[in-house]
Amino acid sequence: RIAVIKDINDMLSELAEKADIRQEDIFEVVLAGNTVMEHILLGICPEYIGKSPFAAAVHEALDMRAEDVGIWMAPGGNLHFLPMEAGFVGADNVAVLIAGESYLSPRMTLTVDIGTNGEIDFGNDEKLYSTSCATGPALEGAQLSFGMRAAAGAVEHVKIEAGGYRAQCGIIGGGGARGICCSGIIDAVAEMVRAGILKKSGAFARNLPTPLVRKGVLGQWEYVLIPADETDIGIDIAITQQDVRAVQLAKAALFAGAALLVAKSGGRAVERIVLAGAFGSFIDKRNAKAIGLLPDVADE
Repeated sequence: RIAVIKDINDMLSELAEKADIRQEDIFEVVLAGNTVMEHILLGICPEYIGKSPFAAAVHEALDMRAEDVGIWMAPGGNLHFLPMEAGFVGADNVAVLIAGESYLSPRMTLTVDIGTNGEIDFGNDEKLYSTSCATGPALEGAQLSFGMRAAAGAVEHVKIEAGGYRAQCGIIGGGGARGICCSGIIDAVAEMVRAGILKKSGAFARNLPTPLVRKGVLGQWEYVLIPADETDIGIDIAITQQDVRAVQLAKAALFAGAALLVAKSGGRAVERIVLAGAFGSFIDKRNAKAIGLLPDVADE
């Protein structure tokens, strides 16, 4: 809890500096976190959210004095916690719905917010269904050999040259690479399939005419995305067989969640897809469709 409060205070300090105001002049803060994070911040043990029936201790919106929580802002300032829906569908999903307003549109909209816990909404102004799925930390980088969040030094886009095996990578911030983030791993896996490095099953092709596909020190196959002399960390940045399997598990969970909501709605057609969060800002939608992360609908 102390770490969460510190991070929020650090972010408020940064925001106040950018807005050229004093932190003490912030009177209202709206907080929208996932179910576990909101429980931790409220000082409520989140243990039972992880056990069937995954019940949250609180669902409704809350108003609290910032000083009672430890948030540094105006004396007597107010914290407003958005409501949580159910289980792992938390207040962050409520924030996505408020921003996207799919509940006001007649078009059947699939809203996808991917993190360690993926949250999906499907419906329109008549009825809206929500669910969560355990996409795991692979798409936030934590489960990957060289995974990191979408920050400076992260590989965000990958293109493997036609007829070859060498990758051209876009790096956030434009400097040397330090790792690979969500959009980068999705691009990389899609491109590796197109280049014949990966089979349809996700297994590595063997005996390819390139040293970039090899057996690593731990005996598993890997693809060297960026050689050591072109990175900021002094070692090869590679994608391993285990990384590919982690992405397969994550995308399978997400696709299953989306398919479940479509079935629950009576099989209504998806007319619009909205991608939320940092994931939605950087992802290549064609590559996301190519690996089966998203339904294969028209790009527009």
